[in-house]
Amino acid sequence: MNPLRAFAAKNNWLFSKVPMAFGYCYLGLLVAPGEVGNKAALHLATMLFVFLGSGLFVRYFNDFCDIDQDRKAGKQNIARGDHSAIRWLKLSGYTAIIPVALWFSAAPFPLYLLMGVQHLLYLLYSIPPIRLKEKGWPGLVCDAAYGHAVPAAVGFAFGYTAGAKSSPESLWIHIAFAALSQFALGIINILYHQIEDHPKDKKAGVLTWVALKTPATALKIGFNRYAPLALASLGGFYLYWGINGFPVLALALLLTLFLISAAWFSNTANPPARHSPRLLALNELTEIWAPLYTITALVFQDHRFIYLLLLHTFMFYRIIFPFVFYYFRRLGSGLQWLSGQLVYFYYHKLLVLYARLKKRFFS
Repeated sequence: MNPLRAFAAKNNWLFSKVPMAFGYCYLGLLVAPGEVGNKAALHLATMLFVFLGSGLFVRYFNDFCDIDQDRKAGKQNIARGDHSAIRWLKLSGYTAIIPVALWFSAAPFPLYLLMGVQHLLYLLYSIPPIRLKEKGWPGLVCDAAYGHAVPAAVGFAFGYTAGAKSSPESLWIHIAFAALSQFALGIINILYHQIEDHPKDKKAGVLTWVALKTPATALKIGFNRYAPLALASLGGFYLYWGINGFPVLALALLLTLFLISAAWFSNTANPPARHSPRLLALNELTEIWAPLYTITALVFQDHRFIYLLLLHTFMFYRIIFPFVFYYFRRLGSGLQWLSGQLVYFYYHKLLVLYARLKKRFFS
């Protein structure tokens, strides 16, 4: 089975954006000023709790604001069956996890600020009467920000501040680069989700950007405009770190970026229903390979990070292993094809040439 389609089916905020954010956190640890030491474990644990609270909140809050629309569309809604008091209790509890975890770990102020921005974006996206979700282009920007750009910035900040006694002066520059590297990819992701949800959104009367532009037009814009922009922003981000002391890591990331884009962005003439999962192709790099490559670089820096590599692989095995097995199968098929070509060359080319030369010079 094509792993990209299975990956697309599982692509929700809590499932997919957490490994991406952890990848940026590992990069922050790699380039952090000072010795990260035992603070790395504390920051990673705090980040896990913070994103758990944030993910639970946004999942419940979106359904909380979409109860009527989801009922019309026949979509599952986790908030519909709860009493009003239970709804507010859950929203308050999920929100409280974030500042409590940050306070418990003595996190620096920028992390409070970034998570505050993240929460504000959730509200602006879903809550009436603002509800940017149905405001066309602003809705795409808001979703890309809270779904990709801010989580990348938060992840990098968690890692980068683990080795500092106070907030480093260069922190905001680095987290701005991290956010910008994910912004176009965030646009692509929300286009995919709006294309997939279009039939039910249309039934419920939800006017998303894709509903205004049609799925076919949105798909074309995603591939022709935002996929090249995402490639350029990711490539530029990795190239920046290659120039600034990590050439091997940058080369591995850039090579993987090229191979993924070559593999998934070809044959774009397929109908939207068959082709839209390819919009998530670059997530494969930022959510699977980039975190693994960066942890490997950390292991070379400090052998104790081998435990982090094992833990990360165990935590996210559901998205890592399908791609690993897929590429092993592709490699096996390629080796089988190469073997067949070598046999053909030996029996049909080399031996024929040998026979001709023997007949000409030794007969």
